[in-house]
Amino acid sequence: MRSTGPEIVRGWRHWQIRRSAPSCRSRLLEERRGRFESARDGLRLELDALRGCATAELLRRAWQAEHEGRDLFEQLRAELAAECEVALGDVRDAAGSLEDAVRRANRGSLATDGRKSLDRAFDPLGRQRLVRLSLEALRSAKAEPGARAEAERIAELARQSPAAARLVLFAYTSELVPHPLDGLRSYEDLALRFEHLGSRDKEPATLERALVDAADLVEFGIRRAGERLVQSGLRLRSVLLRDAVPLALRKHPLRVEFRRVLATLGERSGCPECQREVFAVPLYRLRGLDDLHASACPRCGHLVRSYFLPRGKDVQSVLNTAFLDLELLTEWTFRMGADSVSMQLLPVQLERMTVGQLKRRFWTDVLERHGVPVPLRSVRLLQARRALPDRRKLADLDRQELVVSFGDKAKVSVADALETVKHRIRTRFRPDAAGAGG
Repeated sequence: MRSTGPEIVRGWRHWQIRRSAPSCRSRLLEERRGRFESARDGLRLELDALRGCATAELLRRAWQAEHEGRDLFEQLRAELAAECEVALGDVRDAAGSLEDAVRRANRGSLATDGRKSLDRAFDPLGRQRLVRLSLEALRSAKAEPGARAEAERIAELARQSPAAARLVLFAYTSELVPHPLDGLRSYEDLALRFEHLGSRDKEPATLERALVDAADLVEFGIRRAGERLVQSGLRLRSVLLRDAVPLALRKHPLRVEFRRVLATLGERSGCPECQREVFAVPLYRLRGLDDLHASACPRCGHLVRSYFLPRGKDVQSVLNTAFLDLELLTEWTFRMGADSVSMQLLPVQLERMTVGQLKRRFWTDVLERHGVPVPLRSVRLLQARRALPDRRKLADLDRQELVVSFGDKAKVSVADALETVKHRIRTRFRPDAAGAGG
C-alpha cells in the first residue's frame, strides 16, 4: 500500500526529531556541566577564603596548643582580662575627651544654625570581634619585655609630644603596607599631612623639627632596597618599636591620634559636591562576594571614585580593621541566604542616610549591576524577621546586620539571585562573558 501525503510528512518530522534528539541532549548536558563547574569553582574559592580567615587561624593555634599540652583559651582569657584592666585606666581620660568635644560642639552650635555631628570619643560597649581580639591577645602575650616598655613610652608621647607621636604612627602605617603609600610617597606628601594635623596644636611643629626631636624613634631614609627598586620614606628605628606600637595603641590618647593619621592617608583631591579640597577616605563600596573599592569625601560623603582593581593592596584593604575599630567607617552587612555582602559608610553618610537610601544603594550595586531581574520595590531589608521602614534613620538602628528578602512579585528567589551574582562576578573578566551582567 502506498503511503499518503500526510503520512509521509509525519514520518519526515519523526525522523527529524529522532535525528536532532541526540544533539539537543548533548547541548543540555553541556549547559548543566557548565553550571556545575561554575558552582564547583565558587565552592573552591569559598573554601580557600575559609582556610585563610582569622577563625581558621585561631582553630589551628588551638590545636597546636593542645598538642603542646597548653590550654589556649585559658591563656586568652587571662590576656583579655589584663587588657580590660588596662583599658579601664583610660576611662577618665576618654570621658574628659568626650566632654571637651561636647563643649566645642555646643559653642559651635551657638554660633551657627546648622546641625553639627559629634564624634564618639569613647564607646565602652562598642561591638568587638572576639576572634580578632583573641589573636591580638596572643600577639601581646609573645611581646618582649622591651617592647612593653617602649609601648609605655610611645603612649606617653601622645600627651607630651603629639607631633612625635604622629611621626611614629605615620612610620608604623608605612611599614604595614607592602608598597609605597601614595599619600606618603614623597617628603612633600608627608609634610602636607603632618602640617594639616598639627594646625590645631597650641604650638605647631614643623616636620623638620619633629624629625629631629623624635630621631631616636623614626627617621626619613631608605625603607626598602631591592635589585631594581629602592623606596624612601619614614621608618621606625628598630623592630622592637614596630612590636611596641600595637601595644601602645591600647591607650586612648594614642588611638585618637591614630584615627587622625588614618583620616589623612587618602589622596588629596577636590570634592565636586562640596567644592572643597579634602583627604578622600578609602573604603569598600562592596565587600564580601565582590570587592569594589572607592574613595569618599569625609565632609559630605560624595563618592569621588570607584575601582575594582587597586594597585596591589591599597591603604584601606590593609588597615580595614583599624578603620572600623576607630570608627572612621561603619560596615553594614546584607545577608543573602548562605552568603553576605557588606558596604562601608562614612560617619557623615550614616548620619544622613535612611533605610530606603541604603536599600537603593544595595539594589544598584549588587542586583542591578549584575543583571538580577528584581525591581527595587520588591526588595525588603529585615531585622528580627520584620521589614524595616524606608524612612528609618540608619543611625537609629542598634545593629548593622540586615537580611535581604524579596516580595511576591519578584521573578527570582534570594537564593537564585545570589547564585546569579556569584556567577557574574566569577566570569566578569572572561572574554566569553562580555555581555553578561552589565
